Parts: sequence; structure tokens; C-alpha cells
Amino acid sequence: MSSDISKFIKNTPLNSLQKYFDVLHRKLVDELDWTLDEKSIRKSLLNLVDSLKGESLALLKSDAERINALTDELGQSILKQWIKDEEIEEYSKLENEFDRTLWMFLKDTERFLQVEDFWYADTKRQGQIWEAFSGPEQITISRDQIYLESFKNKLMDLYRIDGKVQVDIYERYRSDSDDNDNDIEIV
Repeated sequence: MSSDISKFIKNTPLNSLQKYFDVLHRKLVDELDWTLDEKSIRKSLLNLVDSLKGESLALLKSDAERINALTDELGQSILKQWIKDEEIEEYSKLENEFDRTLWMFLKDTERFLQVEDFWYADTKRQGQIWEAFSGPEQITISRDQIYLESFKNKLMDLYRIDGKVQVDIYERYRSDSDDNDNDIEIV
């Protein structure tokens, strides 16, 4: 069994695990008795995962990897910034970082993807996939398509590539060590 799946099952509150499986993997847990004690349910889930193969296992592993990744301090900080005002009370009642991450995963795929993108950019930007450009501070980044295309063309010329550049603008806040929020636009 994948350690990511095991970590996900062992650390996520049962009510959220049940919701996850009911929503995304209903057929896998049709026989599972959710009224058993917590230890028995987790053991049953782990045994069930041991018997999985193919696409079901791959999907569960992918979900677990994505959710586990955002349970670190950085992931939780980014996730919290994407909570809407009307969700604060619901969010504050969630039990732990696995519960909070799974909550967003199930609630809003688009926001989850944004959190995931920011986390990935912050943790992997030194790798081969990401290249960082620091521009002048206190300027407004134009969202006009003409300027974005010009920027894209300059990147393609610089890296000698043809048609494989995507330009996205992300706005976010990042807290510094003194807990001050800094407005950041990522292109």
C-alpha cells in the first residue's frame, strides 16, 4: 500500500473520510460499516486499499498525495487565504490539517487547484519546471491580452521555444516572519 494513502486514512477524521469515500469512491465502501469503532473502520479501509488495483488505486493514491502535500505549514497558510468570509465558521470547526485540506478538495475543485498551484510554485520553483522573474515593486501588472501575448512571445524568444508557454496571473498574500501580509502577483 502507498504510504500516502495510509497517512491520509490514519490522519483524516472519520466523518470526513466517510464523506470522501461516499462522494468519490462509493462502490469501494458499499460493504463498509461506518458505525463500527474508529480503529475497526480505519483497519477496514486499509485492508480494502490493500486489495485495490488499477485505476481505483491510482485515483486514491493521487488524491491522497495531493491532500497530504497541502497539510504542511505552507499549504495550510495558503489554504487559509482562500477561505471565503462566509466559510470561516465552518472552516474553524474542522479538526486538523487533513480535515481542512480534504474539506477544500471536496468543496471547491477550482480553489483547491489554486492552492495547489501556489504551494507547488513556492516549493518547486527552483526545479526545472519553474523559472522565477522578479519585477519592479509597486507596479500594476497589465491584464490586457496584448501585453500578455507580448510577454509570452518574449519568453518564447528567450527560451527558444515555440507555443509551449502559458501565462497566468495569480494574486495572493504571503505572510512574512512578522505575520505581515504582503500582496504578491505571480505571472
